Amino acid sequence: MFETKKKIRQRLIESFGNVKNDSFYFESIEKYFRNKDHSDAFQVLSDKTCNDLDFDELFKFIDRTTSKIGQQFLYNTLRTIPSNSNKFAEQEKLIQKITDDSNLRLYIQLQLDKLKIESSYFITTLFQDEYIKKPKWFFIIPLLSFSSLMSILLITFTPQFFFVLLGVMIINLGIHYWNKQNLHEYLGTIPQLLLLTRVTKKLLKCKILKEINKDVPGSISSIEKIRSHMSFLSSKYKFKLM
Repeated sequence: MFETKKKIRQRLIESFGNVKNDSFYFESIEKYFRNKDHSDAFQVLSDKTCNDLDFDELFKFIDRTTSKIGQQFLYNTLRTIPSNSNKFAEQEKLIQKITDDSNLRLYIQLQLDKLKIESSYFITTLFQDEYIKKPKWFFIIPLLSFSSLMSILLITFTPQFFFVLLGVMIINLGIHYWNKQNLHEYLGTIPQLLLLTRVTKKLLKCKILKEINKDVPGSISSIEKIRSHMSFLSSKYKFKLM
């Protein structure tokens, strides 16, 4: 349902600090934690300990995040005891600032609210999961394309080639639906990554956030380079098709 800016602002103001009544998809929430390297942590809460503590119910009560990736980060933070506690002082400083400055708080909420859709959960897979490798039978894809083209050209001379074209189309459809989930994961996640980049750049306009997250601008720069490269390849491909 479409919300006006006024309604969004009102919703965020009213919901601040309240227990969430959202659905909790822990399989997605846990993604970042499950795939993250915790070798530098002092201790990590095991699944057994979390079951004993009824951790999921505790998390539902504690979680007041706005964005899905923030929810994933909070889950990881609660299950990980860091070896270095220097960050705590910075976090307390930020919490106090946000608590006192309602305008800053609302500005941050408005930006993070853009990342509340469920597909944002999968941004972490672009960095933590292995990329899908080409299968050994991938060479058949160009052959199928060539066969389709030749069948269309020859069908006017030999109508029997219609059955060859039909068979090739069925095989192509089978491969398409088999690979649909893989394509959906990338096509649905990359736009969210770009949105995350834009949101982060806006958040870094806040002095206190920029001071605490000094390494973030470098990460944004790396993502921007990848986006520029992707845009170049896309335009180059379109030019070849013309």
